[in-house]
Amino acid sequence: MNLQRLAKNWLFKWIATRVEFKIGVATVAVLLLLTIFSIALARFNTTDKYPEFQIINEARQKEFGAFTVKVTTGMFIKNFSTFNVVKNRFVMDCILWFEYNSDEIMLDTINMFSFDNGKILKRSQADIKIDGRKTRAKYDVRVEFKGALEYHKFPLEDHRISLVLSNNFVTPYEMFFHVDNAYFNSAEGIFIPNWQIRDMNTDSGYVSPQLDNRKQDKKESYPQASFTLNVEKAGIRKVLVIFLPLFLAIFLAIFSFMMNLDNARMRMMMGSSAVTALLGYRFVIENMLPSVGYFTTTDFVYVLLLALAFSVFVFQLLFARGVGKIAKAPKELGLLFKYSLIDTAALLAIVITLVVGAGISVLG
Repeated sequence: MNLQRLAKNWLFKWIATRVEFKIGVATVAVLLLLTIFSIALARFNTTDKYPEFQIINEARQKEFGAFTVKVTTGMFIKNFSTFNVVKNRFVMDCILWFEYNSDEIMLDTINMFSFDNGKILKRSQADIKIDGRKTRAKYDVRVEFKGALEYHKFPLEDHRISLVLSNNFVTPYEMFFHVDNAYFNSAEGIFIPNWQIRDMNTDSGYVSPQLDNRKQDKKESYPQASFTLNVEKAGIRKVLVIFLPLFLAIFLAIFSFMMNLDNARMRMMMGSSAVTALLGYRFVIENMLPSVGYFTTTDFVYVLLLALAFSVFVFQLLFARGVGKIAKAPKELGLLFKYSLIDTAALLAIVITLVVGAGISVLG
């Protein structure tokens, strides 16, 4: 009796039986998804951490004593011959320079610099320039290195890529690096595929790795300086390549709700096609994903869409059995309205789960 009353209500009748309402629901879902991804693409989003140092402030300098030498250092990036974020491999050509007082420290000591998270592929002899008591040693360096990158938001993440300069043959009591953001620059118009430099930062200090866990005082300290690039996505090509086919597949399943109730065969075929498409495309995107042991945003979205597509298929499979009753009683308006209402409610549940789940995965 209640269903018959609802069937006579124009609003509920329009919601349950009109395909225009379902098209409107799908359109709103598309707009919300576009908004979610636009927000994710517009903001700088990284979980990469800066290298950690013990900072050498004025109090620490007094502790080290008056004979500690301050070595000013800077870097100029000429180009990247390799810039592969997914494989975490970077090869950079740069000019590395040191400015110091030659009466306080020898060039041989300066020459013993290295990079903690990379290896030097090529290094020129020091180009020495002397200005009064100040000496500047300049090196052309090609270095291959890895960053401490995290891919939880892949492919919507930005990155913080740091190169850590060290001198393991001196202690902070003998020498420390002095860096400034003004001393870290790059060539104008430097090309980085799919990425662009947002800003550049420097930091310095010293580290004291524990050499023996049984003896807390057994440590070796040495100075370090970091040169950090904050890079952001330069386009949406990879995002589209990964996500567009996935969402097209789930909307193929959603469109099955817009077909006539008695067309059960085509409804099931569209649901199963969406599941098959998602399973097949997994092999394609697998080659694009970074090799990590945790779930990325791509994985969460993929699992969500696969679960929804499978749910649509199961619903259409079970729904087809109930719809068969309508054919036996074509004049039963309450029965037709009942299944139309169930169909619309299922569509709303799928779409709401899709939008909320995607929002949590992408923006959370």
